[in-house]
Amino acid sequence: MTKETLLYRPGIRYAECENISAGTVDSAVTAAGGSSRYVTAIIIGKKVMKQLRKRITAVGLSLAMVLAFMPVFGGVSYADDQDQMAYEAFQGESLTVNVNAAYAFDKMTGNGGLLESEDAVVAMKNEQGETVQTATADGDGNAKFTDLQLGDYTLEVSAYGENPLDNHFVTPYATVKVTEPKEVTGTIKVAVRNFAAADQFDVVPQRIRVSSKAAENYGDMGDREAGNGDKITVADVLYTLHAQKYGNAFSKTSAKDYLVIGTGGWITKCFSVTTNNQVYFVNNDLSMAGSAYHTTLKDGDRYDHFMNRNGWNDVATCFNEDEITVNMGESFKLNLKRVNWNGKTEALKSAKNAEIIAAKMDKNGRLTRISGVKMDNKGTVSLSLNETGIFEISATGKAEGEYGDGKIVAPHCTVTVVDPLAGVKSVKTVTLNAKTISAGTVEKAVASAGGSSPFVTTFVIGKKVRKINKGAFNKYGNVTTLEVKSKKLKKKAVRGSLKGSAVTTVKVKVGGKKMNRKYVKKYRKIFTGKNAGKKVKVIR
Repeated sequence: MTKETLLYRPGIRYAECENISAGTVDSAVTAAGGSSRYVTAIIIGKKVMKQLRKRITAVGLSLAMVLAFMPVFGGVSYADDQDQMAYEAFQGESLTVNVNAAYAFDKMTGNGGLLESEDAVVAMKNEQGETVQTATADGDGNAKFTDLQLGDYTLEVSAYGENPLDNHFVTPYATVKVTEPKEVTGTIKVAVRNFAAADQFDVVPQRIRVSSKAAENYGDMGDREAGNGDKITVADVLYTLHAQKYGNAFSKTSAKDYLVIGTGGWITKCFSVTTNNQVYFVNNDLSMAGSAYHTTLKDGDRYDHFMNRNGWNDVATCFNEDEITVNMGESFKLNLKRVNWNGKTEALKSAKNAEIIAAKMDKNGRLTRISGVKMDNKGTVSLSLNETGIFEISATGKAEGEYGDGKIVAPHCTVTVVDPLAGVKSVKTVTLNAKTISAGTVEKAVASAGGSSPFVTTFVIGKKVRKINKGAFNKYGNVTTLEVKSKKLKKKAVRGSLKGSAVTTVKVKVGGKKMNRKYVKKYRKIFTGKNAGKKVKVIR
């Protein structure tokens, strides 16, 4: 049994009692501060209702007996989950509540039955007791309130249609707290393909910061009414994109000149173009396309939007990579995939004369075709870019879609082209001083010196070196000289070490002139074409 403030004061509510008897009724009346003289109705709690549903006849009779102790009794009502429910909602949103069926007993006959909640009128009252909205329940008992405003409210069922026991029901009620939505922000990668041109974007691929309040800032409360006021929706993304593209010209009063999201969240105008042929997908999932108010995104998601140029036969596509980084001049491959309406991607069955287009976009988002580069019929293409910067790779042409051949739309991959030598020191000489020189020790020494293979021309073989492995210098095509300071090299220790290298000269620098002459004679015998794998000059 819980004690509570009753909105309809003559009512007594059983919230937790599992068994009703004359004693529990007396206790409830006393706990509520009431008297049998004034009580006209009792609300049966949830636990009792479960019993009523199982044993309607038996419980009905026992209740009739119990209620004989209350001569002024008029009826009993039950308000299932809506009874003293506490709702929270955001400003501008809608709220749907369910008025469940009530169970009533007639005082005179003891007969009872479930009453339909259809046409029940629910009043929303503010803290001053004033009714600010009313809603009528539909056939499922659902009553909807719209455009909620900040504040604390109570919901009261004020009528049950034409039921003759209307005046005998305690009002089931709920509390509603309406607050300002929490602002959520996220960085979304976006791209909007121009509907009229395959080689142009209305919004070039980029990352933008989107707020969950973006649509509301322009007077569009659709996502709040859909219950997504505290989430980033497609509507929020579109309003952000339009504000970015049109600046001050896109305002609360002029927004509909550029963007219209109709009833249900369907986009009918975008970037000043009125057309219903608008499609979007989130993270390459075309099945997400639908209501701009109901599709939500989170930080890091990708949003693609395009307007069909060839009716609904256009083939939505994506590359197997979203973003990649490659070296200038380096070859790389991309594969074009088809995005289906069921949300799955699959290999293209046929890509017919598809062309690759790529560019550092100009201010109008226009791309440039790459001359002579075509995909194979499975959508694979091999590319190399000989200029540093950020490029958008896309494609145009036809492909086989779910409903026959159509134009390729929407694919893009951001390719960052870097110079692998940028910032690298032009180190010409690197010292190698490990006991054994291998390809790995050479690479580490070059990196430690801050150098790169295109610049190094000389390796110094340090005093500690005892052995040089085969292929140690093969990756360094500009190294033509070995300057040897070690006295510890033997014939077997350099066998095959120069084979495949670019080395042409071995300079002996082990000490003074006399010592160098001595070791020149010695090293000429071991750095031979037969032993070292390549004929070289050995000098001091």
